[in-house]
Amino acid sequence: MRRILTFLILSTMSTGLMSIGCCDCGYDGPAEIALRFSPDSLSGQGFRRAEVRSAYLIRYAGTLTNTIDTLRQRPGGLPPIGTLESLYISEGAGASLWLRRYTYANQPISSYRLVVPAASRQFDVTDIDIQAKASKGCGCVSVERLDFSLNGQRKDGRGRAAELVK
Repeated sequence: MRRILTFLILSTMSTGLMSIGCCDCGYDGPAEIALRFSPDSLSGQGFRRAEVRSAYLIRYAGTLTNTIDTLRQRPGGLPPIGTLESLYISEGAGASLWLRRYTYANQPISSYRLVVPAASRQFDVTDIDIQAKASKGCGCVSVERLDFSLNGQRKDGRGRAAELVK
């Protein structure tokens, strides 16, 4: 019984000491750009499900003229399989997508164009500025800046998704 009690006391003390060394990572979310389709189709500003399903993504190196590739959605809104690259847009009210990858075949991806042909719309994501730093001793990465331009307007990509409207 004495051994168990000693073990519990030492475990509690070491856990407390470990938590003293932790630090605040600030915004430690992923370095990804989140875009959300407005579901308000009654006002004429939002997107219907069929419109969202028609969307595809073009990735660019440099300006919007040097195409790297085009990603299409898998049928039925299924997520990607393994390493197969495809565009995945979550289903439900306010369907969302995340731009997570910033290199492809050793080429930096610096711009995206999201095309929604069924809605006759396109959205250009350009001027991506990501600044992150590793904390000393904590092992976490703090995203200090995640800014981008959406159709020419600057957005802060930390926290809330940028809403896409017609």
